[in-house]
Amino acid sequence: MKIIRVHHGPDGQTHFEDIDWTETPTPSGAYVRTDTRQAGITMFAIQPPGFFADWHPAPSRRLVTMVSGTAEVSVSDGETRTINAGDVVLFEDIDGPGHTMRVIGEVDRVALHVSLEG
Repeated sequence: MKIIRVHHGPDGQTHFEDIDWTETPTPSGAYVRTDTRQAGITMFAIQPPGFFADWHPAPSRRLVTMVSGTAEVSVSDGETRTINAGDVVLFEDIDGPGHTMRVIGEVDRVALHVSLEG
């Protein structure tokens, strides 16, 4: 499963990285799943079109799954990516300059946040 990782690098900048989470067939072989991970709190964040969150680090390691809407996320190395419904982002930029996020388009951004332990 492909996801986007946002992390603070040794150069002091925040970066994007495309990563694969390993998928393993279920015992029946009917489908695949990823390894389990310990999770803490969950929440939905709902922001209207035009909402902008200026530079901030993630408050915890977290998986964010975009349920609806579209957002532009920028990292401090200058790269910007468009995050669409169905995309999963692993935010690990809990220190350093962090990232920005702007809701674009005509639809509210609804995102499921799952804080990861460890």
